[in-house]
Amino acid sequence: MLLGATGGARTSVLDIGGGGANAYHHARASARVADLRWTVVERPAVCEAMRRCGVAAEVEFLPSVPPGPFDIVFFGSSLQYFEDWRTALRGAAEASAGFVLLEDVPLVRSPSFVAEQRYFEGVIPVWFLNHEELLGVAAEAALHLVAWDRYRAGILGRWSGFPMDNYPPEMRVGLPSSLLFRVSL
Repeated sequence: MLLGATGGARTSVLDIGGGGANAYHHARASARVADLRWTVVERPAVCEAMRRCGVAAEVEFLPSVPPGPFDIVFFGSSLQYFEDWRTALRGAAEASAGFVLLEDVPLVRSPSFVAEQRYFEGVIPVWFLNHEELLGVAAEAALHLVAWDRYRAGILGRWSGFPMDNYPPEMRVGLPSSLLFRVSL
């Protein structure tokens, strides 16, 4: 639906941290947009792998944010992995001429903090963001909140949120959030 709301025959999306462009394939299958230009910003190794397997024929893969503007800037479960998420969000606002969509963001009532996410054999630092701080950074970047919802889909048949019983209640995420902002021009 968001793709159709941009108002033009051509819609451009900047997918920051978009991996193998899974969101593109879902959008392409469900959207009625005549001309969809999709750009994924990822690590150089991911960009090269996508070029080798042929995905790059439909999607542009780049190691850094190209000049905008884009109709939509999208963080699909990726903002929390940026060491400096505030600068990343401000950059998204600058690159967008329409909307910034944050999907699957772990928001908490406590001050923002970093924890370790165990991923296969490794550990990844991940931000758990204070919702008021995130909204404040967004407002400073001229982003106006349009919609906010909690992630409700099942994963492997069930999903009840992050397993955080070892944290105080104010530091627990529960269900992650999705937030849609419109750029105030």
